[in-house]
Amino acid sequence: MNFNAAEGTDVRKIERRVQANVPAAHVSAQRDRVAPLLRSMRLVQWLAFGLVLLLSIAAVAAVVLAARGALDTHRFTIEVMHGIGATDLQLTHLFQRKIAIDALVGSLAGAAGGALVLLLLASGASFAGDLIGGRSLSAVDFLVLILLPFALTVIATWVARLAVLAALRETL
Repeated sequence: MNFNAAEGTDVRKIERRVQANVPAAHVSAQRDRVAPLLRSMRLVQWLAFGLVLLLSIAAVAAVVLAARGALDTHRFTIEVMHGIGATDLQLTHLFQRKIAIDALVGSLAGAAGGALVLLLLASGASFAGDLIGGRSLSAVDFLVLILLPFALTVIATWVARLAVLAALRETL
């Protein structure tokens, strides 16, 4: 018989009920032994969240630097285009499209790498599923993972747009 006792459950009461039904049964509450492991797992979750936050900040900075670098590289062309009547918004669309394509290719490559890691983990570390109660990724989880590269592309494109517009407005 397998129980998932909630926090604060009276283990002795459960033991009496189980032994009333199965006299030879023995109830072993491992809460105290597992508590440090659970605290460590929560700490690892927070650490992972922090890493995702730091990587997001680094990605935004990389997009801004790439956009500004592209502007500096094409400064003469931009001046000529301004001279013949191109607006900042028209120039922004050109840079935005290029960065959107680069971001999509990069995020799809990252998604392929992430999918490979998930497959390796699923095949090689099936015991980890037992540690968390046999849970696996749901259909919604897979949908989020599939949509993530596209969401990242939209965010990178938006950040690039803001960076290019701000840089173009500074130069006028």
